[in-house]
This record gives sequence, structure tokens and C-alpha cells, in this order.
Amino acid sequence: MLVMNDGNQRGYWVRTLSRFVGTQGLVQLLGFLIGVAVVRTLDKESYAQYAVITSMVAAMTLISESGVRSGLLSRGAPLLSRSDALSSLFASALRFRRVVAVAVIVVGDSVLLVLVLRTGAEPIFAAAYLLLVAVTFFPILTKGVLQPYFQLTKQFQALQNVALASSLLRLLGVAVLVGLGSISITGLLTIGLVCAFFEVWQLRRRSKPTLSFNAARDVEATKLFGQNLRKTLPMNLVLVLQGQVLYLFLGFSGQSDVLAEIAALSRFAIVFVILNSIVSDIGSGVVARAHGNRRRVSKTMFSFIGGFAVAAIFAVALAWVFAKPLLWILGPNYQGIELALVIVAGGTAAINLADTMRVLNQARGWLTGSWTYIPLTICWAATGLLLFDLRNINEAAVFMGLQAVPGLFAQTVCFISGYKSHRDHD
Repeated sequence: MLVMNDGNQRGYWVRTLSRFVGTQGLVQLLGFLIGVAVVRTLDKESYAQYAVITSMVAAMTLISESGVRSGLLSRGAPLLSRSDALSSLFASALRFRRVVAVAVIVVGDSVLLVLVLRTGAEPIFAAAYLLLVAVTFFPILTKGVLQPYFQLTKQFQALQNVALASSLLRLLGVAVLVGLGSISITGLLTIGLVCAFFEVWQLRRRSKPTLSFNAARDVEATKLFGQNLRKTLPMNLVLVLQGQVLYLFLGFSGQSDVLAEIAALSRFAIVFVILNSIVSDIGSGVVARAHGNRRRVSKTMFSFIGGFAVAAIFAVALAWVFAKPLLWILGPNYQGIELALVIVAGGTAAINLADTMRVLNQARGWLTGSWTYIPLTICWAATGLLLFDLRNINEAAVFMGLQAVPGLFAQTVCFISGYKSHRDHD
């Protein structure tokens, strides 16, 4: 077996990260162009509805994932040389996640129906949106189960190639709608459905030589998923509620303008998406496979956390310096909110730093203490809704940014608990 020395290993990771960041940067650039086209083309009311829909899909995805990703990474690492056992693990994960998804779709679509109606959608269009969301959700689930396989086997570039092809397909679809002058929420959601099925088809094709979803059920793995679900679901429900509180309040109160402005400003989180992808697609697999004493494992984790923090600070500084040109990109409906842009950038950086810690902690199976997130989030939501006037874009932006505090605290507790319980290995 070939063993890399330190120099070769460093060179390998430099090349891997360079290729990954380059491809992911192109993917996010395409996503940003698509987002800008949508922001500039849709009126504020329609964009508020679209933002609510995409936000709810992300929330539903996180809830349905509860404990599955962590179980696949922690249990899958020792099974990489055993394709039958690995197939059973991933097949069990997909079955488990689909069962959870049924309840998630029912609840998520019910809430979404109220929100899109309150923000001005016609009932017939609202029904179409909900149907498209429900159908799109299933390929998204399959994609979420397949991704850890590529992370564990270090096929990072394969993930990025699929994402790049999907982004090009999405850009083509949006360009056709803009060219025809018929861009709409229904059209955008249909494009999203096509892209979701395309990504799953590509990932299944690439993993087919090793993985079979027809494999026998792994009873122990299913028990592990259930245990992880019980541990992480309460935190994930609160995490979702935290991320949705602002949109829920603005949606129920009919504040479409502020909702659209917050969502539009969030389009500049492109750099955080790239950083998150590095942590999720590369960092989680590296941390899951890390061996040795506590110091060595924690050093591996902090190399990703520290790198994320430095890059995030730089991104916020750029948002402050170039606030006016960035708002010009969004179009005439979003001028004069420079301060809100900087606040949203800083808050987004802190929120994503907490999420980075969550992903790495879950990759190690370090979940103890995550319950602290719940009371802190309840405190944040209650005090924030009482203290801030969310009809004001600046105060709404501050409220959004402060949601990072519970996550940072809770993940610090998880890390300390996991660090203390870690057994040293040679």
C-alpha cells in the first residue's frame, strides 16, 4: 500500500483544495448570476414568495437529514473495503430518510401554503408551488444520502463536476425564461425539479459500481439512525425554527418588501457557500477518518474552523468596502440599504461558522450537549421579537445576525464534550 509522506500529503491536499475551490467557485458564480437574474426580474412580492419557498425546502431537507449524515460518515468509514456492508448501510439510510420525509413534507407544505398565500400568491399558483416542492424533495433526499459516499471515498471532484453540470443546466433554463420574458416562480421551481433529478441520476451512475440500494437492510445501522434522530431532531427543529423565525414573522405579517430585501442581500453569501462546501464535502470526510490522540484530532478540526473564520472576516470586510456597487448589482429596488448589507454579511459569517462547527462535530459523532441550543434559541427569538422592529430593514438584519450566538455556544459545548470523551489511539 502506498503511504504518502508529509510533503506528498501536503501537496495532495493543496492540489485537491485548489481544484475543489476552482470548480466550486465557478459553480457559485453561476448560482450568483442566476440569483441576480431572478432578483432583478421578479417584483418584490414574487421574489418574497420565491425566497420563502426555497428557504422552506432547505429547512425540510435539514430536518429529514437529522442524524443520517452523521451515521453514514461515522459508520461508513470502517466499511469502505466492504462493498456489501457499505451498500446495506446506504440503502438503509435512504429507506430511513424516506420514512421521515413523509411527515416532513406534510408539515412543511402546510406551513408553506399559509406563507405564500399571506405574501400575495393566488390559490391556484400556491397549489402548484406545493406540488412542485413535494416532488422535488425526493431526489433531494437521495442526493443527500449519496453525497457522504463520495466524501468518504475522497471523490470530491466528482461531486463538483455534477454540481457544475447542474448549475449550467439551471442557468440555461433561467436564460430561456428570461429570453422569452416569461420568468415565473412556477418556471423556476420546474427548473429546480429537473436539476434535482439530473444530479441524482449522475451520482447514482457514478456510485453504481460500488453501491446498490437494493441491498439488505442493516439493522444496526437503522438503530443508529434512529438514535441519532432522537439526539439531533430537537436541535435541528430549533435550528430550522431559528432560521425561519424572521421569514415566518415577515410572511405572516405580509411584510413582503423587508422579506425580499433580506433574501436579496443574502445572495452575496456566495463565499460562505464555497467555504461550507469545502467543510461539508472535504472537511467532514477528513475529520471522520482522523485518528490519533485528542490533540491531533482537534488540530484537524481547527484547521478547517480557523481557515473558515479568516476567510469569513475577509468577506465581510469586502462587503463593507464595496456596499454600493453590490447593491447596484441587485437593481433599483434595493438601493440605500448599505448598512443592512454589512450587518447581513457579518451575521451570515457568524451563522456559517457555527454551522461549520456543527458539521465537523457530527462527523466525529460528537453530539452531546447539543440540547443547549434549544433554550438559547428560544431566548433569542423571544427577546428579539420583543426588542426589534422587524418592519425596519436594519433591525431585521441585526435580529437575523444574532441567531449565530446559540449555535456558536452549543457547538462549543459539543466539541468540549467530544474532546473529553475521545479515546486516544496510536
